[in-house]
Amino acid sequence: MALDFKKLENLKIQNTTNIKGGNFNKVTITGNACFEGDISCKNFLSKGSCNAKGNIEGKNIVISGKASIDGNIKGKTAKLQGIIATKGNVDVEDLIIGGKVSIEKDLNCKIFNLPGVGSIEGNINSECVYIAGASHVKKDINTDIFVLSGGIVHQGVLNAKDVSITLGSKSKMNNIKCEKINIKKPENTSKLLSRLLKRLVKNEVSIECKKIEGKKIYLENTKADLVRGKVVVIGEGCNIKKVEYEEEFKVIQNGKVVNNIKI
Repeated sequence: MALDFKKLENLKIQNTTNIKGGNFNKVTITGNACFEGDISCKNFLSKGSCNAKGNIEGKNIVISGKASIDGNIKGKTAKLQGIIATKGNVDVEDLIIGGKVSIEKDLNCKIFNLPGVGSIEGNINSECVYIAGASHVKKDINTDIFVLSGGIVHQGVLNAKDVSITLGSKSKMNNIKCEKINIKKPENTSKLLSRLLKRLVKNEVSIECKKIEGKKIYLENTKADLVRGKVVVIGEGCNIKKVEYEEEFKVIQNGKVVNNIKI
């Protein structure tokens, strides 16, 4: 039976307090809280310090302070904007990571936004993934839409329909499998930057992959061992060891391909 949060008490922690756990309407932490058991509530807001030995479940979860969570985080929306480490899974519909967050297990959500710093030891399962900050993902990323404008180190497989990467820093990925992929260097900023700064940006932003597979592929500033697709365009700043293509293959703007074969 679902909880009627309106009938539950609010919990407000302003000092150092130990709580066994329980069900609440609204939990507000501005002090130092230690939860020995699971916490379930409608709204969870922590601006202080939180040490949870169990799970945290809430409709809306906002953590902007420090938090250490031994269990899972589960809710509808979650904003993790502080220094946060969780040993369990994170299961939410809408997640924003704006701070420095470490997740030891899987991340499951509909929409994932990362303008901060995130380290995920497990898999990411999401309909849409937007990474504008810095990320490290150990296992697979399974999504429909993957948009990267920041940096990533990814050790697993990216499985996606549409991949759009605007290079913001040096990134490294293992294996990309998708229908459509566009990897581009930053847009022309000549009106704002000197020629020297443009050259520095151009040299720094790049991505390295072992394998890229898709139907329609366009690459810039990419280094890869193997690129395989139906239509493949290798652009500026690329260094590709081997291209396998079904219908069309093209090299533009001084891209480099060591070997290509039609399959």
